Amino acid sequence: MKHQFQSLLILFLLSWLGAGTPAHADKMRDLFIAEPGNLFLTITPASRAGMVTLHEAGQKGVGESRMGDSCHIEALTNNYIKLHTSPSHTIEMQLLTRGTQDTVIAVIETVKMPTPDSRMSFYSTKWKKLKTGKHFKHMPQLQDFFLPGTAKKTVKQLMTGIAFPLIELKFAGNNRQQVVATQQLKQFYSKDDYAKLKPHLRESITYMIDGTQIKPLK
Repeated sequence: MKHQFQSLLILFLLSWLGAGTPAHADKMRDLFIAEPGNLFLTITPASRAGMVTLHEAGQKGVGESRMGDSCHIEALTNNYIKLHTSPSHTIEMQLLTRGTQDTVIAVIETVKMPTPDSRMSFYSTKWKKLKTGKHFKHMPQLQDFFLPGTAKKTVKQLMTGIAFPLIELKFAGNNRQQVVATQQLKQFYSKDDYAKLKPHLRESITYMIDGTQIKPLK
C-alpha cells in the first residue's frame, strides 16, 4: 500500500509540475494544491497532492498535517471540496462563477467547540483575499434568527443572555447552490435556558448563490 501511494504521488507531481502552476486554475483540485498557506498552513502542497491522488484513485484521501493531525478529503469535484484538516476543523470550498472571467473561491471554515461555529471568506483564483461584503452582504448574525414580529425589547433582552452566538454554515441544495446558516444555541445551552429562546427563534436561514453573490432566499 505504501509503495502504491508513493508511485501514485510521484506520477501526480510529475504531471502537475510539468504543466506548471496555472495562473488561473479552474479546477478545485489544482486550487487546493496551489493554495499558498492562507488556509492550509499546516498541510504542505505535497501532502495535499498526495491526498488528491489517493482520492482520485478511489481510495480515502488521507494525509497528515505538520501538527501530526490526520486529515482527509471527504468530497472533491471540479468546483467543490470538503476537507477535514483535523478532528475538530472542516473546510468547504466552492467556486462561484459569473460568466467565464469572474470566478471566486467561497470558503467555509467550521470549528467544533465542541458545538460547530463557522466563518466565511472569499478569494480570487490567485488566492488574493476579497472583501466579504462584496459577495455576501448579509452575513448572518444571531439577531437574524429571531422570528419576524418579535418585539425589539424582547430581542434585546434575550440577546444579553447569549454569550456565544454560534452559527454553522454549510453549502447545500442541488449542486450546492445554497448556503444554509443554522444557529447552534440548542447544542450549547441547557434545556431550560434554550426553552426561553426557542419560541422566538428559527433554526436556520437559507441563502441562494447567484453568480458570485450570496443572497437571502425570498
